[in-house]
Amino acid sequence: MKISRALILLFVLLLQSQLFAQIGISYITEAEKDIISNWENSDFLQHTSYQQFLRTTEETPLSSEFYQAHKAELQQKIRSRDNNKKKAEIIYDYLHKEVFTKYDLNARVSDLFLNKTYNCVTATSFYVSMAEEFGIPYTIYETPSHVYAAITHQNKDVIIELTSPSNGFDFGTNIEDLLQTLIDSKLISRDEVAEKGYDQLYNEYVAQKNPISKKQLLGIQYHNEALILAEESRYEDAYNQMNKAVALYPSKVFSEAYKYIVTISQLDFTLNPSQNYALLSSLMASTKTDSVLSYTLVNFLGELVEDLLKFEENFELTAQLISDAENNITRDSFLDEKLQNYTVYMYTVFAQNASLKGETLSAKNHIEEALKLKAAAGGESEV
Repeated sequence: MKISRALILLFVLLLQSQLFAQIGISYITEAEKDIISNWENSDFLQHTSYQQFLRTTEETPLSSEFYQAHKAELQQKIRSRDNNKKKAEIIYDYLHKEVFTKYDLNARVSDLFLNKTYNCVTATSFYVSMAEEFGIPYTIYETPSHVYAAITHQNKDVIIELTSPSNGFDFGTNIEDLLQTLIDSKLISRDEVAEKGYDQLYNEYVAQKNPISKKQLLGIQYHNEALILAEESRYEDAYNQMNKAVALYPSKVFSEAYKYIVTISQLDFTLNPSQNYALLSSLMASTKTDSVLSYTLVNFLGELVEDLLKFEENFELTAQLISDAENNITRDSFLDEKLQNYTVYMYTVFAQNASLKGETLSAKNHIEEALKLKAAAGGESEV
């Protein structure tokens, strides 16, 4: 019995340490922290997109050399008298010959400088970085499932489709060609084409384009990495990357993606309460100004409260969890009521435990707290 109680106390201490470790965002480098938490005043604000991307990885001499070496090669190929369109085409041709050699939908930042593997996000980032180095005005566009670049020439956009090695420069507007590129990039399937037709898919995937900033592009990269990590069941890392994505690019799309990651992780029955506690604590880094994520947190909190209260020593920890949730969500009457119900349940369970141990006064005090909150709520509590 003594060993069992010791193990329970150890479990509680581990939970407490994980709580304080997980609220907030973990950064790989100080440079990454500066970019995400201090964007407007960051020392890296004026860096090119891919230089900012490199700050999200464990920097090595190879990563910096990779960037500078290809910039130097392009300096040998681009002439000062070349107009912007000619410069942009030289960059496009060179990168597809020397840098973008293998497409992978799930490519990470490091894949580009380690083995020249790219996707639409990393390729667009590197391309616009080289364009910026040579003074070429550009725009980054986002669609519901894709990003691409355009350079400005004679006051017109020249579309640069980086996932199309053969005809992506000054990319045409033929609907079938555009959708074929998305098919080749595994962003849509042939079954979707057969089911919906070209016109509907064009409206869904291509026509809804929006210009985005370097900051938002970096947010998309974090979002993509988070989804990959979630597929690998690396939930702690996935939450952390989504916190970075939401910090850089608050959007409904990202909130829903984060909600999906939270849902699959909280329904993973291989995780124990300690792991779920750490994950929901990590989620609190993004809930304070996001109603979708606030509802997601509170909805999954109930089951965790029940699990924690299976150990009578977890009263204090559970109270802290509920308090942290109250302080880190967008408040409304529905969420307030849910959290109050969890608190009523907590006091009720602790009163029952105290009563079973013959601690009458403690039981009385806790049941009075429960009844007080229940009366204030004006109804039955439930978890």
